[in-house]
Order: sequence, then C-alpha cells, then structure tokens
Amino acid sequence: MEDTREANQTNVQDVQPTNQQETDNGRPGIFFAQLIVIFPDTPQLFLQEESEKIGNDFAAFDKFVGEFMNVKAKVPESWFAAQEQKAYHAPQPELQQILDMYEGDPEAFFMKRREVTEGYKQNALRELKNDFRYIKVTVIKQAFQENNYLYIPTRRALQKMEPAQRGTKRPFKECRLLAEFDPTFVTEHTYRKIEDEVRAHKEAVAAARQQRFEQASAAGELMACPICDDEDNPSFLPEEMLPCPRGHYYCKICIAKLANQAVMVSRTHLKCMALNCDQCFSASTIRQVLPAKAYTDFWVASLNDELHRAEIEGLERCPRCPFAIPMGPIETGDKSIPINSVFDCQNPNCDAKKTCRLCKFPEHIPLRCNEVEHDGPARKRNIMEEEMSASMIRKCPNKKCEVATMKFDGCNHITCNKCNTHFCYLCRQTLNKKNPYGHFGEDRCKLHTNLEETHQQNLQQGIEEGRRRAEEEMPGVELKFDPTRGHDVKK
Repeated sequence: MEDTREANQTNVQDVQPTNQQETDNGRPGIFFAQLIVIFPDTPQLFLQEESEKIGNDFAAFDKFVGEFMNVKAKVPESWFAAQEQKAYHAPQPELQQILDMYEGDPEAFFMKRREVTEGYKQNALRELKNDFRYIKVTVIKQAFQENNYLYIPTRRALQKMEPAQRGTKRPFKECRLLAEFDPTFVTEHTYRKIEDEVRAHKEAVAAARQQRFEQASAAGELMACPICDDEDNPSFLPEEMLPCPRGHYYCKICIAKLANQAVMVSRTHLKCMALNCDQCFSASTIRQVLPAKAYTDFWVASLNDELHRAEIEGLERCPRCPFAIPMGPIETGDKSIPINSVFDCQNPNCDAKKTCRLCKFPEHIPLRCNEVEHDGPARKRNIMEEEMSASMIRKCPNKKCEVATMKFDGCNHITCNKCNTHFCYLCRQTLNKKNPYGHFGEDRCKLHTNLEETHQQNLQQGIEEGRRRAEEEMPGVELKFDPTRGHDVKK
C-alpha cells in the first residue's frame, strides 16, 4: 500500500496548480483527476467534494489517499444520507409546474410505456427497495421488469402485494442512494408525493367546469363543434371554441388534432375545415391549442416551409426533425476528409444536434463514414423506424419536390401543396392533371376508402418490411427497444 501511495505522490508532484482561484471558488482541485484514477469505483461527486477540501495541498492529498485506502475506499453512510436529503428536500417543482411539464396530465405520462435511461432504472430500483423493505428483491425486480422499468406503475403493483415476504426489514445499506440522480426520476418521485394534490386539482377544475356548463346551458350560450358535436345538443363552452378568420368555430380539441397531424408531416398551413373556406387558422390560434413543445415544432416547420418555398439552393434538412438551413456543397480535402459535412441542428426540441450530412449519424470528424462503427441496436432500430415512417407518409412523386404529406379524411385524390402535382393516395402514382379522377374505379384504386384502415394496413406492411430489412442488414443484433412493439396490427 505504501508503495502505491508513493508512486501516486511522485506523479502528482509534477503537476503544478495553474489557477489558485479555482479551488478557492469551490471547484475541483488539481487532484480530482488523480483521485478518479486511484478510486475508479467511488462516486465521482464524493471525490470532487474531497478534492475541493484538499485544494492544492500535497500533504492533505497524501493523507486522504492513505486513510481512504485503510477503510477499503468505503464511502461513509452519512455522505449518502446527506445526498438524499439534498436531492429530495431541495426546492421541488410546484403543482402548476408539474402540470405545465406534462400538458396538464402527468398521470398519463408517468403511467404510459416510455424509454428510460439506465440512471433512471438504477434510481427507481433503489427507491423501490427503500419503499418496500419487507418485500424480497427478487419480487421487486420481477414487478419492475413487468412494468417496463417504470417507477410509479411498479410501486402501485407492489402496493397490492402482501408485505411480509422477508423476515426482517431491509437495512438501509442495501438500498442506499446512488451518487448520480436522473432528473426524470426526481420529477416522477416529486409527482408521487403530490399526486393526491394533482388529483384534487383536476377534480376541482372538473367541478368548476360543470358549474360553468350548467350556467351556460341555462343561458343558451353553449356551442356545437361541427366536427365532433351534435348541432341539436351542443356541449362546448364559448371559451372552448376558436374561429378561423372567417368566423367558422371549432372546438380546441379538433383544432389541436388537426395541428398535431400537421406537425407530424411538417405541414404548416392549417386550412379551415368548412366547405368552400380557403382561410387558414392563425398562429395565435394554433398556439392556444398546442403544448409548448409541439408548438415549437410547428413554428420550426413553418420557418423551414418558407425556406423551401423560396427554393434556396443547397438547403439541408436535419435527419431527425424538420429544421433546415442553406449549406454549401460538401467538399473533399487533401486527405479525403469531407469539409462542410456537419449539420448543426438549431431546433431546441431536437436531440440530433450535430450530425453527418453524408451518413446521417452523429458527426464523427476526423473519421470518415466507413471508419465509424455505429451502435448496432441503434442502427437496427433506425432501419425499422424508417420503414414504418415510409409506409405511412406519402412523398410527392415529383422528383424535384418530394414533399411529405399525409391524409386523415377526404378522398384518395391528392394534390401536392407545394408543386400542385396530382397523385393517388393509395398507389402513389402521378395522375393526369386534366382528368385525375379517371384513375379511380371499381376495378382500380377506389376514390373513397376508410383511411384509418388504410393507414393500419400501411403500418403493418412497414413493420414487416422493417423487420425483414433489419434482420437482413443487422443479423443477430438484439434490440434494446423494439419500435414495432404495440403497433403490430396483424392478427
């Protein structure tokens, strides 16, 4: 042990402090990196705090290393307890903040299946072991897996079980706090503590709405939505309706559905749904019906639509969202390393950020595309997602346009909003502009079909093709998350 300490001390003494003010401001001292190397299994937050105490004092560093080795690098339980107090008793999001974060319904968000990080899983499992100290770990882990590794659904499942499954209460050291907190888990843990308050709030809002409804009904103020309501039995309050510029009123729910559908296919002009009305809903109207994130996506798509209409040369689109910017051509340098090949997405809601314009994966300079080993499961999932998206979305058959579109009602004759090309929504073939309806008939593509069934059939085809391609191109690679799960409509 002494030899190890002396070797480390010799190495560190060659390092001179570059800025005495760094440690005075509570930042990690010059020994932080050395401590991480010496104690790789110790929480870095603990080592960071100790390095702040040590500062630039070689003697203090040597003393800490010796003492910490003597206790076999065991972090004191009191440190973990203190971290727990900081995490769970620090200022937490209030009720309205929680409601705003999850579009007014955090319950629906936390209960539905979703992808979570490994950090989330570790924090959630630790908390479940702490919440249910009389239930065996094997039982907790099984329930955790059955509930898709989600904290609140697992907790509710465990609450229904008989508690006395182990003879003694689980000691704290078996479920002690992790050093790294996952922010999503912390928010979910906060919601768990105020879920009764959230439920009471929703009940109060519903009661106030019912009272207002009765008053409006007695005064004859109720309005009917022409899309989803019965004209003879109106069910909407005036404040729940919004008009197009010509005064055609619709409920916020129907406008929101239309807007969300438009966001999915990057369509930015929401036309009024009334016959013979060519007006579009205003941006302020759309902002009232969409959550903040969805409205940001809509706004970004609107800006990019204007760019496309301007026919700017060299327009490049993000591979993960509608954001686009004009960029020059990709050039090849002296050593065949592409120049101007990185796309930097500026959409705040996009997780792609910097990607390669050639292979569409995260940027990898100085390596060329064929020199990068991409994550197998991610690539396999991308293949499946590409086929599923392609099966649902129609691209204009005009090779100079190829704008994406999708229908949710109406006939199967479609006209591209950008280049006015006529094509069939079913077979996707270009139609004769002078007689587009001549394409349809009893023994050919039908003019009117159930679009929901059409989309289900398309999705099934996309799922099957995605699975075939993924297995062909990435055989033997196991998926961490199957994007087709829950979407397979084939019986």
